[in-house]
This record gives sequence, C-alpha cells and structure tokens, in this order.
Amino acid sequence: MTHPVPKRLSARRRRSAGFSIMEVLVAGVVSLIVLLGLMAFFDSQQRAYAAVNSYAQSQNVTRTAIDLIGREIRMSSFDPTLTALTQSPGPTCVNVREGLPLAMPGLVRLQQDLDGDGLLTSAGEDVMYGQVARQILRWDLGTGGLGVALVTGVPANGLQFTYFDGAVPPNELVPAGSPPMLTQDQRACVEKIQIRIAAEIDAPHPSMNNLKSVVESGVAIRNRSIGKF
Repeated sequence: MTHPVPKRLSARRRRSAGFSIMEVLVAGVVSLIVLLGLMAFFDSQQRAYAAVNSYAQSQNVTRTAIDLIGREIRMSSFDPTLTALTQSPGPTCVNVREGLPLAMPGLVRLQQDLDGDGLLTSAGEDVMYGQVARQILRWDLGTGGLGVALVTGVPANGLQFTYFDGAVPPNELVPAGSPPMLTQDQRACVEKIQIRIAAEIDAPHPSMNNLKSVVESGVAIRNRSIGKF
C-alpha cells in the first residue's frame, strides 16, 4: 500500500532538483568573461615586463659603451715622456699635445701613451670610434685590430660627438668642410667632448612600437682641462 507524498515535501524536492539549463549557460558565460579578463591582464603584464626588460638591457649596453668611450677620452693626449705625441703649432692653442688627430660629428680618434714607452703601438693607445650602418664600432689602430661592434640597432646619426674649448662657459667648436671635421688648431683647443648614443630595440611583441634608448655624457680631457671643469 503506497502512501501519498506530503505537499510540502514534494515542493521541497522540486526546488532542490538541480540547476536549470539557463542557469548553467549564464554561469558558463560569466566564467568565460572572467577567464578572458584574466588572460588579457596576464598578457598585458607579460608585454610590459618584456618591454621593461628589453629597455633595461639596451640601457646597459649603451651605458657600457659610453663609459668605455668616456674613459678613453679622459686619457687622450696623455704623454708622460713627451715623445709619443707632437705639439700643436697654433695659432690659437699652442704646444698642446695632439692626442685628438681626428674629430668629426660621428667619428673620433684618440691617442694616449698609456705605458709610457714613447710609442702608440700598445692596446688602447690609438683608438677610433664611429658608426657603420646600424652599429657603433671601436677600432684599436695601434694593434691593427679590426672594428669591434659595441652597440647594434643604432639609427642614422645615432652616435654624435660635440666638441668644446676651455673657455668659461665653454664654446662649441663646430666641424666644417665636406666631410665636416675640426681643423688641427680646433682639435688642439678641445677640452671637453659631449657623447650621445641612441639605440632602437626591436619591440618584444608585434603589437608594440620599437623601443628607443638615448644616453648622453660630457667628458673632459684630463690632460688639457685639469682645474677648468
């Protein structure tokens, strides 16, 4: 003999029978929206991290290069025996050790007798810096070395040298001619050189623009400017 189910119990069972198809669809859509939002946030964070990391690496490279150039500019014209370098004839700056045989907007040659042997044939005693295509190169002319790339991804005119004399305030010495370069007398008057290096790094993600890095530094030639800068 069966017993009738009470109305209250029957209603309670209907209410706890489970989720409807509409509820499941709504929950699925909400979950998908949340998931897509999380994925977009994660992707943006990854892009930002990649950009910061690439920019930091570029800054390290350009700063390392500018530090190296700066150290050799400071030591240019060093001649402890007074026999390795000739003296400038003037007329403006007379009897200055000519440790700057070439000075152009994008190219500089530096000489210094580091080991004091009266010659310029040891490593680092006759060097040149310049830009070739998208690279900044260093040549060690004293040892006959080939150009070594210091920085890549350099745009046109990405390496720039600006030259100043020892006046207070300093006067800029402007290269002239074709190609533009300082004269012998102007080179003898140079006491400070401003270096500027620009680099362009490929974007770490196709949707991003290329990253640009610029580093500048002013360097005084110690053997010409002690007590002036």
